[in-house]
Amino acid sequence: MKEKETQIYKFGRGGSCIYVPMDIFKDSAFPFQINEKVRMRIDGRKVIIEKLKEEPKEAQTP
Repeated sequence: MKEKETQIYKFGRGGSCIYVPMDIFKDSAFPFQINEKVRMRIDGRKVIIEKLKEEPKEAQTP
């Protein structure tokens, strides 16, 4: 497991960003892609970020 210190940055007036260092992002175990939607929750003193379950695509009718 790779580990690295990082920072949280204020982003505009409505939120913040957690910087993911490139060597963590490029690690084969890193589970996310750029622009992927995720779910974030607080569990005690931990922040948990999880992939959203993909919803089945509805069949299109002609």
